[in-house]
Amino acid sequence: FKGDTRETIQKTVPHAGETGSSYGMRVWRLGQIGRNMVLDWEETKVEVMFFANLAKYQCNPELQKELVEETGELELVGGPSTWEWSKWNGLIQMKIRSLVKEGKDLGSVEKISMNELENI
Repeated sequence: FKGDTRETIQKTVPHAGETGSSYGMRVWRLGQIGRNMVLDWEETKVEVMFFANLAKYQCNPELQKELVEETGELELVGGPSTWEWSKWNGLIQMKIRSLVKEGKDLGSVEKISMNELENI
């Protein structure tokens, strides 16, 4: 986001008495106003989500351990969401799980394709 949209989102704070869920949805709606501002977003959004999740696991070894031990070889599916995120969130988690099991340095991963995620 650039300019006014970004500043509006950054300055958004909960209203008095607003629930966390309502506040989150209000901020989410603000973010939807700026859709398609990244020119190749449709081609890169899954990769961006993969690297956001990878960073989460990279800095949290306990979470890595939990991902491997708690899910075993289960097929993972994300919770209900927009677009196809239920599918992609599950595939992202399974790919990260396989990297952790292989002992791969998560910080060394530089690229991921949707095709690679679909073929886990």
